Amino acid sequence: MGNRSNFDGTTNYVHVLPGYTISVALYCKGEAAYGIIYDLVAKELFVAERGKGAKLNGEAMCVSEHRYLSESLVSTGLPADNTSARYHGLEDYVKITPVTRDIRILGSADLQYAYVAAGRLDAVWIWGVNIWDIAGGRLIVEEAGGSVYQLDGSEVRFEFPHFTCTNGKIDKEWKAIFTSIHGF
Repeated sequence: MGNRSNFDGTTNYVHVLPGYTISVALYCKGEAAYGIIYDLVAKELFVAERGKGAKLNGEAMCVSEHRYLSESLVSTGLPADNTSARYHGLEDYVKITPVTRDIRILGSADLQYAYVAAGRLDAVWIWGVNIWDIAGGRLIVEEAGGSVYQLDGSEVRFEFPHFTCTNGKIDKEWKAIFTSIHGF
């Protein structure tokens, strides 16, 4: 049956559940120049241009000010198929829940990234996500003041599909929790 992992909100769309988006990223010479995410249901347009900040419906936006995991609302996604990525996501969910304010699963990676940029979420982690599912959101998070990196804490590598983003203020604790769970 092929790869059923989808983090773009397709499953939400098929079930007429809000939380699907149109997401576009323009890369020039290997670097994101523009990121656009449009939430069709909420009619929210998240946009970023490299070096010019991030906007929500034309207004400047920035990440939250939360500095501790205990006050942070975080989010994740789980692949539809029964893979090791799903196992790792569930394992993380169980271990991360007690150290955060709470966790949400929304169904669209880019929408979750947009919510970090808008200060609605403090972090997102997803195992086994496709790069096109976060390409637009990556720049939007960075331009709003947040961080995007691999779950092991290293720089984003497109061939390693395990990404996280944060508000940039909880990174030390966030990286430590993944190190304690997975030994990175």
